[in-house]
Amino acid sequence: MNKRGIILYCMALGITLFVNPCSDDPQQDPSAMATAIRQQYGVSVEEINRVEQLPGSILSRLKHKEVAARLILATKAQYSNYMTILEKALSKYPPGLLAKHLDTIYVGGGYRENGGIVVGLYDKRKLYLFYNHQAGDNSAIFLEQTFHHEFSSILIYAYDFPAFEWLELNPKGFDYIINPVKINRYMNAIRSYHADRVLLEQGLVSSYGKANAENDINTYVELIFTRPQRMRAYVRKYPVTSKKYDMVKHFYLSISQQFDGIFSNIK
Repeated sequence: MNKRGIILYCMALGITLFVNPCSDDPQQDPSAMATAIRQQYGVSVEEINRVEQLPGSILSRLKHKEVAARLILATKAQYSNYMTILEKALSKYPPGLLAKHLDTIYVGGGYRENGGIVVGLYDKRKLYLFYNHQAGDNSAIFLEQTFHHEFSSILIYAYDFPAFEWLELNPKGFDYIINPVKINRYMNAIRSYHADRVLLEQGLVSSYGKANAENDINTYVELIFTRPQRMRAYVRKYPVTSKKYDMVKHFYLSISQQFDGIFSNIK
């Protein structure tokens, strides 16, 4: 890999592939870490190094020139770092659950679509996680949250999350944005991913939760799994948040009682 960084234009798909300058950590062996994860959890972890690894829905839009995209490859150090974070994230799930619903976790350096930053995607039994050079927040917690956020969508559909009951918890007059174009504009305009007092009073724990019901649920899960103290403070102070938390808790415990340890320290 060229250590100065090179840009290759994949003209057939209309995607820019950026090979990031190397910054490798010789103390970590990503291949060995991926093997250990596969042996322990039954899930493969692969580095994204080809455009063809992206979800079919993205490849289709690229083929028809419906989007302009930029894929950034991860350095060895970033890949190794995310592997360490994944080991922590995966350990929070009951044995067998991950392999039951997930085949492969793809890790990349970053992905931008139509100018917007994408940190995670899910596609059937696959997750796509990006280190996200441009986001400005590459803390371990943020990266772990991305996994829980995306995997919760797979569980939502696999176990029929009670979406209509969730909607009934929203305050009168509240509406999600829903429209993808408007969501993109909204996310580009907000100052913080974290919820302010106004959003918390509406039952949102992240500004991204206003996008749609699925992302609202996703953001609850990511907070529960990575910042239990913050979630505990929210459920004690904000009634709608407390009710939504209860629904997420009931949903996860209906999947497995072994999730009790995740929720017991919150409420």
